[in-house]
Amino acid sequence: MFALLGVVRTVATSSEPTTDPPTAFWAILAAAGLAGIIGGTAAFRGNRTWARLAYLFVMLLVFGCPVGTIVSVLWLLGLSSHMAACEKIRRVRIARSQAQPDEALDLD
Repeated sequence: MFALLGVVRTVATSSEPTTDPPTAFWAILAAAGLAGIIGGTAAFRGNRTWARLAYLFVMLLVFGCPVGTIVSVLWLLGLSSHMAACEKIRRVRIARSQAQPDEALDLD
């Protein structure tokens, strides 16, 4: 939503240029929305490097009261544990693919 709104308002001409925010505001909003899309998708897929982009979006969303604040706090608190779980799942999949059929796995 932020990315779409920011792009549209950046390229669209305004009927009231004195009352609307400047174009730079909409460009920043579009960039934050795009960072949220990329970072959220990366977090869902377990990519720790690109998931950090979502922090840019969360910092903007923290000011959206009350739902934005709740979502932002949960994201900031839960991302590291989610990424740790993704790493553990990835290690288990690798270990299972390399294990012999009769070999016991140490999953911890």
